[in-house]
Amino acid sequence: MRLNGTTKFMVVNHLVESVAEAMTIRAFQEEDCFFDKNLNLVDTNASQYFHNFATTEWLIQRIEILGAIVLAAVVLCIVMLPRGTFSSGFIGYALTLSMAMVFSILDTPPVLQGISYTFEGGDKIDIVGRTGSGKTTLIGALFRLVEPVGGNNIVDGVDIGFIGLHDLRSHLGIIPQDLTLFNGSVRFNLDPLCQDNDEKIWDVMTLLNT
Repeated sequence: MRLNGTTKFMVVNHLVESVAEAMTIRAFQEEDCFFDKNLNLVDTNASQYFHNFATTEWLIQRIEILGAIVLAAVVLCIVMLPRGTFSSGFIGYALTLSMAMVFSILDTPPVLQGISYTFEGGDKIDIVGRTGSGKTTLIGALFRLVEPVGGNNIVDGVDIGFIGLHDLRSHLGIIPQDLTLFNGSVRFNLDPLCQDNDEKIWDVMTLLNT
């Protein structure tokens, strides 16, 4: 992803420069040179998709092989046991757990390591970094989209790792990059859970307009 982002930036940058300096390029009759350079940059960017696809296929094959080995071992152990030793529900749980163990072994290492930060109320924070540096993972950690393996996230004096997901996510808000409107009225989009009355919604809209 990092290589793709870097090479794609080069394509976009070259395109913007070519459009901005189109008259100069035509004046010096360098159209073919810029066209060939654009094709080379596009080829370089497209090659990252090939490597990504090849790596994904490599990983899928090994996951399937490892999963088949673990599942076969569990099934063999179950078959060797005397009839009636375990219930069918317990056997199904054991098979499901064996597959979950395979994927837990293949988890990638943590992205956010050794990070300490403090955001005061009212601060406006910009998080910048290259592709894959952990910007999205930081947001995911705040909403516990992925459970942390260590450390503490404290919001308003409360460690969010020890409260329920409903309590956590109902008190946090996020503005996505892409604007989306769901089917229904404007009021439904502003308050899809119907937790506030019309007067409070009007107050918020008035505050936003000012």
